[in-house]
Amino acid sequence: MQSGFPSQKLYITLVFYIFLFFIMKKLLALLLVGFLGLQSISFAATPAEQKAEQLKVIVKMILDQSKNREKDTTMIKTLFAGCEKTCSDPVVKEAVKIINSTFDQDFEVKEEKKSELLTYALLEVVDGDTIRVKNSEGKEQSVRMIGLDAPESTTMRYGYAECFGKEAANHLKLLLKDTKEVQIESDPTQTATDKYERLLGYVIVDGANLNQKMIEDGYVFEYTYNLPYKYQSEFKSAQKIASEKKFGLWADSACKGERSKIESKKEVKKSDSNGEKVYHRGPKGGCYYFTDKGEKEYVDKAFCK
Repeated sequence: MQSGFPSQKLYITLVFYIFLFFIMKKLLALLLVGFLGLQSISFAATPAEQKAEQLKVIVKMILDQSKNREKDTTMIKTLFAGCEKTCSDPVVKEAVKIINSTFDQDFEVKEEKKSELLTYALLEVVDGDTIRVKNSEGKEQSVRMIGLDAPESTTMRYGYAECFGKEAANHLKLLLKDTKEVQIESDPTQTATDKYERLLGYVIVDGANLNQKMIEDGYVFEYTYNLPYKYQSEFKSAQKIASEKKFGLWADSACKGERSKIESKKEVKKSDSNGEKVYHRGPKGGCYYFTDKGEKEYVDKAFCK
């Protein structure tokens, strides 16, 4: 009859590697370590199904304590996948195989979201980081370009424009000159729209990412809102080069890489194309007009640009 020691040894080794990366980030509670010790003593004498259940309990405890569940889940899943192929003990191998067969369901592994690339008709450039487009169903919408922030080109938002704001808007217009259609690439790391209900995405023309191009040419600042985005590394590198070479707003003769006011203006209203509405910029940045009943109706802030 086969001794239980090899299974126990492999089990302890497996548990050790699972916890190694976890302990590096924070100390485990002594009770948890003690629990694992007790579990390893009885593990060798149990069948594969029971071994699998014991391992599931341990993995769940790890993930419940994790500060980065998605990353840690992927790491553990990779470890188990490797053990299923390379572990020599047949019982341990079978236990791991059982876990792998239902791993995603047991530990709620979310399917990785993918970027979408949709085509829109280009309507206009609002400023250096925003455009307006129309989809195939005729719906018009503003698009806020991810990963950058352009200096304010008008006084509508803050009551003043900023250094290189108009230049940024004009440069984006130049990049989109004679362009009838653009592709908008979504980013699964970000929300689909922002609080102003603008689409969030990367503007793609002939395969070129104009978000990155605006940063490379020195007309906008790299900007990370809340969560890192798909091309963050590339955009940060592009800004570093632009600042070192003093392109655009980084030039000593321009803004020296700083945001600065260039004018003040109290007027914050703008008539629309048919003159029927007057849009107002609110104190917190919202955009609205007064209805026939005298009530405020908030709209996309692009109308106040």
